[in-house]
Amino acid sequence: MQGVILAIAKARQTFDKEGSEAGLIKAFHEEYSRLYELSQEEITPQEDARLQHALVYFFQNKAPNRVIERTLLEQFTDRNLSFDERAISIMREARAKLRLIKPEDMDMEEYMVLSGLSNPV
Repeated sequence: MQGVILAIAKARQTFDKEGSEAGLIKAFHEEYSRLYELSQEEITPQEDARLQHALVYFFQNKAPNRVIERTLLEQFTDRNLSFDERAISIMREARAKLRLIKPEDMDMEEYMVLSGLSNPV
């Protein structure tokens, strides 16, 4: 949650100049970049980045982009982000974008293959 709050704070200028959709896009890219970079760090017995955030695990295991996108958008819809008008507006934009991702947009066959859940013939 702290990463999302920080990403929203970094998107402040974009939000103020271009509105809530642009603010969400900027915040989304900030958090995506942070988590992707975290996923590139070497795993040691003392520090496993996959345990810090589900998206780090998804990146490292090459989850489908739609799964990553939806999961990150869900982070921006958390009610705990209701601390100011900017965050509330970004939260509403994220919810609207999530509604646009229909189940048929998710390639479940690709997900099943990548996750090892499919039964090879």
